[in-house]
Amino acid sequence: MTLPEGVALEIWKDDSLYLSGRLQLLAKNGIFGLILVALVLTLFLRPSLALLVSIGIPVSFAGAIALMPYTGISINMISLFAFILVLGIVVDDAIVVGENVYSRMRRGEHPRLAAPRGTREVGIVGIFGILTTAMSFTPMLGLSGVTGKIWPNIPLIVIPTLLFSLFQSKLILPSHLALLKSASEEKEPGPVIRFQRLFSRGLEGFVERYFRPALRFALNNRYLVLVSFITLFVITVGTIRSGHMKFIFFPEVETDIINAKVRMAQGVSYETTEAAVRTIERNA
Repeated sequence: MTLPEGVALEIWKDDSLYLSGRLQLLAKNGIFGLILVALVLTLFLRPSLALLVSIGIPVSFAGAIALMPYTGISINMISLFAFILVLGIVVDDAIVVGENVYSRMRRGEHPRLAAPRGTREVGIVGIFGILTTAMSFTPMLGLSGVTGKIWPNIPLIVIPTLLFSLFQSKLILPSHLALLKSASEEKEPGPVIRFQRLFSRGLEGFVERYFRPALRFALNNRYLVLVSFITLFVITVGTIRSGHMKFIFFPEVETDIINAKVRMAQGVSYETTEAAVRTIERNA
């Protein structure tokens, strides 16, 4: 295509840059999240077990991506935001299962017995934990109008990701944990394992000394704890309703585009309006 002299084409308001930035953010958060989960779990669990738990992140994401053509969701700004949102909660159930199986293995159970027993022991809690989290996103599916075309992108990504995470932690993960070596078959621990055990014993000491007594007090005084949380909830709602805590549905954020509007009096000539626009351009 040829253009007249003095006329040129250039790209303006390229929204693909935003999408590319969000993809890079998701990839960076996913990689760092995977590494962080693996490192933190390695401090308390066996390194091989920590790696098996961490695999739940890419497996759950792969399952949600595989369902996207069937749910009508594409890779866009909202769906990528949903992936970033669910990244922090996607392996919670796998961590609970892995930790419980590991505690049984440390007590001398063979992995082939500890894996199914440990999974069943926390199975109901993990299932309801995932389902309640998934249900909290379902109201977005009932929106209508323009928002009804935008916000369902979030639950249609978050809910499948959580369900695949549940499937992975209850069926795939236990089968892998059952293949681990038992405590009697482990080799002489190296420096990394010795440091891990030292760190783990420190946390266990904190649990026994502080957390377990606090939990026992809460269980023995459940009505007092219930009233305390209801009181905190009422205070929180009152703080918001009274205006002491400001609420903005969509806060103002920085943007890459500056908009300017010029309002002239009726009857002003075209030259005057153009001069005003040129003045704004020069100042910009």
